[in-house]
Amino acid sequence: QLRNRTLDLAFVAVTGPIAESVDIRAIRTFDTAFVTRENGRFAGATSLEALRDAEWIHADASDNFPTYIRDLHEHAGLPPPRCITRCTSYALFYSLLMTNDAIFSWTRLSLAETVFGQKLTPLPLPMSPPPLQLYRLTPPGLQLTRPASDFLAHVEAAFASLPVTGSRALR
Repeated sequence: QLRNRTLDLAFVAVTGPIAESVDIRAIRTFDTAFVTRENGRFAGATSLEALRDAEWIHADASDNFPTYIRDLHEHAGLPPPRCITRCTSYALFYSLLMTNDAIFSWTRLSLAETVFGQKLTPLPLPMSPPPLQLYRLTPPGLQLTRPASDFLAHVEAAFASLPVTGSRALR
């Protein structure tokens, strides 16, 4: 929709580069951690081996996260997890995380700044998931209207006011 100009502005948060034929501006980088529910079966796990029976949950509509998790296990000389669950409904995702002993990737900022995040515990593993990048996307060469420019100024000001812990501004 950005390419055919039926959409003028989009935001996307991903863990890798974007290969799109649109104008891309990085807004913020969020450090991430593998987490599980506080006091859950895997809380305090210090290795992938200790997570052998864990279910891994993600909300990524692509296959990037499952591929990353399988590669991580392969690199460690371990078999891939037997259960990697994709859940694109955030209400169900949160419910699963609070009722199952699952492992997932979460931003460190959300761990510190949200009520939900405070019910989770980061795992002291020797590796972290890739950082989450927030991007602004617009059609190539689009000149933003005054309201759109004002809106983006407010968005950027809001992100600039976030704590530095767990996120980094990109300029």
